[in-house]
Amino acid sequence: MWMNDIGRHAAANLGLLQVIFEVNLKLFEQSSSKKLVFCIRDFVEAGSNRDFLQKALKKDIDDIWAKMYKPEKFKDSSPDQFFNFEFVMLPHKVYAEQGFIEKVKELKDRMTVGSADSLFLQDSEQKQVPLDGMPVFIEQSWTMIRDQKELNLPDQRKLVADFRCNEFKVESLALVSEQIELL
Repeated sequence: MWMNDIGRHAAANLGLLQVIFEVNLKLFEQSSSKKLVFCIRDFVEAGSNRDFLQKALKKDIDDIWAKMYKPEKFKDSSPDQFFNFEFVMLPHKVYAEQGFIEKVKELKDRMTVGSADSLFLQDSEQKQVPLDGMPVFIEQSWTMIRDQKELNLPDQRKLVADFRCNEFKVESLALVSEQIELL
């Protein structure tokens, strides 16, 4: 997420976050907290900027949670009951390139299962699926995902096609407007 997009619902993809929250409550076990890492791009350290941004994001999270549909048994819940939120600040890519590269490397290292500060669950925290049950587990998981309309997100080609069609529409309307003005 870009630092400048914090507080802007559409730009920060907070609609997608709401889908993640709703689908998580609907489909998955709530026996353990899931970790959500917010990676803030082009962060500029100034005064209490870090605290301010984290509080602003947490407020957005709480607002989404308060407004979204929740099953009756989770009606009075809070997002902190189901998720551990972490905020990783990446320095500005252009103005602090070396700091950016270092922070990205640190984040990459955390994406290794055996690292000291790994983002992944440790063996004792993971759901253990026996090897002979793996095909059934995977098939059930994909069936659940395919059957949920909330998870039917458009693929990249559809997004590009929609974008290009909208560009053509705007150009066509501009040409039509020019022709009308000439008449």
